[in-house]
Amino acid sequence: MAVTAVVTLGAAGLLTWSVLTALASPAEVRPASGLPSDPCSEVGEAALDAVDGEFYSWYTGTYSNGCTWTTSLADQEETRLFFRRSVPMSEADATLAEEIEDEVPRDADALYQWTVDEAGELGYESEDTAVVDTEEKALDFGDESVLVVADIDYGHTGSVSQNVTLVVRDGDLVSRLSVTLSSSGGDTVDADEAEDLLADVATDLFG
Repeated sequence: MAVTAVVTLGAAGLLTWSVLTALASPAEVRPASGLPSDPCSEVGEAALDAVDGEFYSWYTGTYSNGCTWTTSLADQEETRLFFRRSVPMSEADATLAEEIEDEVPRDADALYQWTVDEAGELGYESEDTAVVDTEEKALDFGDESVLVVADIDYGHTGSVSQNVTLVVRDGDLVSRLSVTLSSSGGDTVDADEAEDLLADVATDLFG
């Protein structure tokens, strides 16, 4: 599989939260202060083996980067586990980005809350699909962290999925670890069960 990177670009070469998929080398993108490089190396082999994890793709940008693995979480084959890390934009870039987007998080606290809110939302408009329930559980990773479980109804009988997302703030670095679980018979997980599913990888990432 070819390695895919996502380079964050915007109008006139200015950086925004929008992303453009492209083939690139991480060396071509200079990360902002506080954003570590190579997110895929953050999870060790033992933690990946525990979830049958295999590398799938990565992306990199100035203010955010991430990695994706295929896993067998919750006994579901080829389930993708996403890991994303972000830091706040510079004031200049945030101001320019707000000419395109409604609002941009300007500090770590705002970025953390923005990421938590994002975890409980659908992310797109749909007449048939909606988030029907969310559950949050505070955890002890980093300076602050929360696990968000969002139940999504696709408008079809028995067609339900859950977005399970762990959001962690450590200083100015905000991380998001997420997976989508599908269910055809209403067999869903609660926050405690979701925490257990992510435990090996989360502990490896955040201690």
